[in-house]
Amino acid sequence: MILYIGIFAVIVVVCVFISLMMMKKQKETARKYEGDAGIALAPGIKDELLLQEFQELTKQMNGAPIEAFTQCAYIATVGDKVASAAATAAKTVAWAAVGVKARYSERDNASYLVLSNNELHYVFLTMVKPKIIWFLTMNLY
Repeated sequence: MILYIGIFAVIVVVCVFISLMMMKKQKETARKYEGDAGIALAPGIKDELLLQEFQELTKQMNGAPIEAFTQCAYIATVGDKVASAAATAAKTVAWAAVGVKARYSERDNASYLVLSNNELHYVFLTMVKPKIIWFLTMNLY
């Protein structure tokens, strides 16, 4: 019994130590990106993200400079959602009628607002065919 209590105590001490180390590392990382130093790192981080994670976004902008981007809500009407749900239900029932258990998943869609020069673009990316739906010219001065 004493052995189990000793093992439990060691596990608790190790968990507390690991938690303290992780909290220290989190505070150091937060300090790195605070204030003017964090703002100075922003262009490099943006470029790194565009090269590694958001290549499709860069491709859709056709070489136009991307000054800023953010993910935004996908514009869909209630009718679109109902039609999609009804089609999925009908397909599931049809496959079940012939003895096949079917599962469906929604396509991944992503929408972004992209600032390029003085234009704000709404870029809608789907797995099938990405496209720029609209852009808004705005004066930033």
